[in-house]
Amino acid sequence: ANHLSPDDSVYWHPNRSIPGVEFHSGSLGHLLPVCVGVAMEARLSGSDRKVVVITGDGELNEGTNWEALLVAAAHGLDNLVVVVDRNAFQANMRTEDLIPLEPLGRKFEEFGAGVVRRVDGHDFAAMDEAFDGLPAGGGPSVVIADTVRGKGLPSIAERADRWFVNFTHEEVEGLLAELHGEGPADLTSETLVVR
Repeated sequence: ANHLSPDDSVYWHPNRSIPGVEFHSGSLGHLLPVCVGVAMEARLSGSDRKVVVITGDGELNEGTNWEALLVAAAHGLDNLVVVVDRNAFQANMRTEDLIPLEPLGRKFEEFGAGVVRRVDGHDFAAMDEAFDGLPAGGGPSVVIADTVRGKGLPSIAERADRWFVNFTHEEVEGLLAELHGEGPADLTSETLVVR
């Protein structure tokens, strides 16, 4: 009920006051560069751990991601895995309407990714298979997970005007019913206002 209000623990972006959040990057594309540093530290300390970064496709409009990928490739950071939520939206607009990203897989390859796999991000078995057997050596790996924003909720799926919305309790109940196949949610135009 308090989403996007000043007393919301997440507000616009997660922050370090939330237990488990070590770095708050927002959607501005700064997490991949930080994780390149974490992957470098892991390698230098002799750790065999993998560093997994989940990023949205909208974040890929920020140059720091591509610079970080170049650094990761130059240092052969095969312990770095980048997962891209490819839902084709950036906040309240389609990514392709702002800065076209396709052919995304080829871009990652050109920037030095050792392995690029593209999967249905809603298929957990396909996601699991994408992670199985990621090779050691050859630089960072990338898994592009094609998803549908709002999948299963026709009232909001792939709608740019359903972003940054404070739904009422009744509307949330309606969306939950819609998710369970009990008819469309009753959403008023009032709920579509960015607050």
